[in-house]
Amino acid sequence: VAALGGAPFIMAYSASKAALAAMTKNNAAELAPKGIRVNGVNMGWCLTENEDKLQRKNSGDDWAIKADAGVPIGRILRPEDVAATVGFLLSDASAMMTGSVLSLHPEYSDGMLSLVADEDEGR
Repeated sequence: VAALGGAPFIMAYSASKAALAAMTKNNAAELAPKGIRVNGVNMGWCLTENEDKLQRKNSGDDWAIKADAGVPIGRILRPEDVAATVGFLLSDASAMMTGSVLSLHPEYSDGMLSLVADEDEGR
């Protein structure tokens, strides 16, 4: 999501993510005539070992349970989600894709607020 715009405190991060998306598309256009496909994955919040360590320190041992509960689809990314997407991009099933940047953001979808509907609160 940061590649599409972000909070002021992550401006450099957002700019770098947007640059990677642009580079993916530019390289795809240049290399397609040589039969080389270039695609990317714009991944969101992922429960990696490093993220777990950082979040436990800052937010407590139950951070992942809370993070998962706050995502409309039910959980934040896991490394195996990213691996499955990359596996698809490397497979023949994506043979006609080039210049695509797949967004893996279960915490956000275009046009959808990143809030879990709370019927008790009328949201």
